[in-house]
Parts: sequence; structure tokens; C-alpha cells
Amino acid sequence: MEDLFIWFNRTQLPSGYPLKEDTVLKSSYDAKSATKMPDQAWKTFNHHTMSFPPTGTHQFPEEMYLVVTKKYPAIHFDYFDYGYYVKLVSGRFLSFMEEQGVTADYYEKALLHIVDIQGHSLANQGYHALRFGKFDDQLLNWPVETRKRAAGFKDFFLYPNMQLKAPVEGKGLFVLFEFCYNNTLVFTQQVKDVILTQFISPEIYKVADFPFVFNNQYKWDVLPAMNDYKQR
Repeated sequence: MEDLFIWFNRTQLPSGYPLKEDTVLKSSYDAKSATKMPDQAWKTFNHHTMSFPPTGTHQFPEEMYLVVTKKYPAIHFDYFDYGYYVKLVSGRFLSFMEEQGVTADYYEKALLHIVDIQGHSLANQGYHALRFGKFDDQLLNWPVETRKRAAGFKDFFLYPNMQLKAPVEGKGLFVLFEFCYNNTLVFTQQVKDVILTQFISPEIYKVADFPFVFNNQYKWDVLPAMNDYKQR
């Protein structure tokens, strides 16, 4: 079975990304409270106990604002995992995901406005915020005999020998629910080659190397931003 690869952004991000702590993601923009985080009912959706897609107040908004609270020379990226099972993507990367089998039933979609504190647009292309509720974990083998414990966690593990159970026709990109992998995208060699040549600043590693990367993600002396594990 072929190698799999993983897109995983660490806390220091490539040029074009705002740091997550320099942003606020919310469903409306008000100049008087641009940097404040309001209570947002969509965040109370529980993936473990509620059916997807949700209804009522748990629904993901149709429009979202990413307010960038500090000055950046430019904002441009194709994929930015934001947490809460939310991924921020450019329009062209969304189209590519759909071509690779991540269809509209996987997520709720909001039009994303990327703005500064004054409400001025910082984006030079269209963006969407996607909240995922369908996942591909069942398509993969998770060999427990070679798993490695995630640093700082007692009950969560990393799987260097994770592989597809079988090739899936028309699908080369996979979204996962498993704890250590829900802030990533996993894909085949063919998809990796396309991403490296067509999209902005991908941070890609072999799935086999991911346990080391995950467990050292905050140790910049051990694993610098430019390192030999990163695919180029």
C-alpha cells in the first residue's frame, strides 16, 4: 500500500498566515467590538452526542468573519486549520478538495470575510470556513502494535503505519476525527504532488514521520521550521 502524507500546521506559520492568537473568528462584525469574542451557539455543537448536520442554534453560520487583530503585510493561504473541526480554505482549494472526494456532505460551509479591526478586507481571493461533521477514519487501518503515545496525553496515540484499507475510487484526500489527526488533512502521494506545486505554503510530512513531528511541534530547537521531515 502506498505511503500517505499529512498537512499539519504548527504554531509558527508560513508567510501569509496570521497567527491564530492574532485573530477572532465570529459570525458578525461590529467595529465597536471588533476584537471581542461573543458567545457563539455554533461552538456548543457536540460531535460525540449530536447528529450532523445540526439544526437550530447549533448550525454553523452562513457567513463568518476572521478579524485579524494585528498588522500583517499580506494575508494569503489556501488551508488553515482553525480548531473546533473548522478549516479555513480558499475557493480554489475547496474545489480541489471536492475533486478529491471531500464532498459537500462532509461539512457546513460559511462565506468567510477576512478583515482587519477597521473592517477592511485583507483577502485577495475568496475564502470559506468549513465545519466538518463527516470523517474518513473508517477507511484507514490504525495498527495498534506500532502506535506511539502522544506527548502530554495518556489516552491518545499516533499511528506511523496508518494506511488505507483499500484504494477508494475518486478519493485521494481524507478528513479525520481521531484526536491527534483532527487538525490535519491526510492524502495520497498523487494528491501531495499536486498540493506542493499548486497551493500556497503547504506544511506536509509523511504519515510515518508524523509522530515525531506532533510530539515535537513546540520544540523549535529540536524541530526547526525548516527541517528534513518537511516535504518539498
